[in-house]
Amino acid sequence: MINALANHGYLPRDGKNVSLADLIAGFKDAINLAPDATLIVSLKALQASSTGKLLTIHLSDLNKHGGKCTSPHSMLASILTANSHRTRR
Repeated sequence: MINALANHGYLPRDGKNVSLADLIAGFKDAINLAPDATLIVSLKALQASSTGKLLTIHLSDLNKHGGKCTSPHSMLASILTANSHRTRR
């Protein structure tokens, strides 16, 4: 999902130095995800950052540790699924 946002220009296309602000704006613009939900998803990703900056990541950081840092994708899927069930009622 995050790579798709970069491929479509919602995040920096090179995937480098993606800031928390970039993530919040990208998810909001692409799929109308609330900033607080993006923050929840992004916290795990930011822990894997190799940029040397607290609030930025390289998208390649998400592939560290045998793919275990890709859990933000799973968290995002859970949030989106929960939100879709709530809006259908």
